[in-house]
Amino acid sequence: MSPGDTLTRAEVLKLSLGASANNATAALVRTSGLTREAFIKKMNEKAKALGIEAHFGDAIGLDLENVSNVAGVARLLTEAVKIPEIRQATTMAKITVKPEGGDAYTADNTNELLGTFLDQAPYEIIGGKTGFIDESGYCLAQTVRSGGHDINIVVLGAKEHAFRFQEVKSLAVWAFDVFRWE
Repeated sequence: MSPGDTLTRAEVLKLSLGASANNATAALVRTSGLTREAFIKKMNEKAKALGIEAHFGDAIGLDLENVSNVAGVARLLTEAVKIPEIRQATTMAKITVKPEGGDAYTADNTNELLGTFLDQAPYEIIGGKTGFIDESGYCLAQTVRSGGHDINIVVLGAKEHAFRFQEVKSLAVWAFDVFRWE
């Protein structure tokens, strides 16, 4: 992108969530009408209202004060995938945006499970989010549907980039193979 390019908030949200563009997330916070501190306070209030044990120190996910656990991430994912714009942003393999009067830009989604067997019948990826910082390792929260049932799979602290994706694939296949819903 170039300085002065103008995007819609919907396009910026897609880049933030799908392409894990930290600068897009920062732009959403700056243009929210709230101060950075007020935005983070609202994030913490929302987590508490949802019954999530978490604390946010920043909106991007890079601050070491950001703390949660598998149960908290899974609960947040359950709520997030209820929002159509979030589902769309996190399930597009490629995110294309077009600034007003400019050329289109395409960014890859950071979720390498999109387009794999886990995103084809009998499975469907409903939503998810990757993450990484040195202190937390490689992370992935993923909702997968099969047979009309959704499961959340959360992998935190993977030591290698590819391991989080392999773990989610293995856990999804295992869960849908072993468990029966009645």
